[in-house]
Amino acid sequence: MNEELVTIAKIVKTQGNKGELKILSYVEDLSLYAKLDKVYIDQGHLDKEPRVYQIEKWRRRGQFLIIQFTDCYERTEAEKLREAVIKLPKDHFKRLPEGNFYWFEIEGLEVYQDTGRYLGKIEDIFPTGSNDVYRVKDGGEEILLPATKEIIKEIDLANHKMIVHLLEGLI
Repeated sequence: MNEELVTIAKIVKTQGNKGELKILSYVEDLSLYAKLDKVYIDQGHLDKEPRVYQIEKWRRRGQFLIIQFTDCYERTEAEKLREAVIKLPKDHFKRLPEGNFYWFEIEGLEVYQDTGRYLGKIEDIFPTGSNDVYRVKDGGEEILLPATKEIIKEIDLANHKMIVHLLEGLI
């Protein structure tokens, strides 16, 4: 497979007896799913590439989505996909306005303090309502950085790094 894939959701469990799956979306704008006819399912096997699944239908249920794939009409078939992740080609995502980034662009960036000190890599991103929080890790050291303009000074995707200004009390 030549396309770079981006994880958009995780299959949490089966839903009912007719092969439906409950998924947790990592994408805020759920209208994305209405535009999809197929997705890639990655079950985490090192020797297997993600497989294409055709979407038959989907609906929202609370914070989750219920999705039905074509040719998956039994609970036993759906159970095989449990804990897998759903992916899309990276080029499926539209270009964001200047200064806005997708999580998949931010995760893995090298983080440096504005003094030049290396702080680590962004391992995870957590939404908190008012702003995201970046978990930066370097070995056993971990820092939680609020994604605010006061702290995040520069994001340089070309050089795969982020420059931050640490406010007193953050570390």
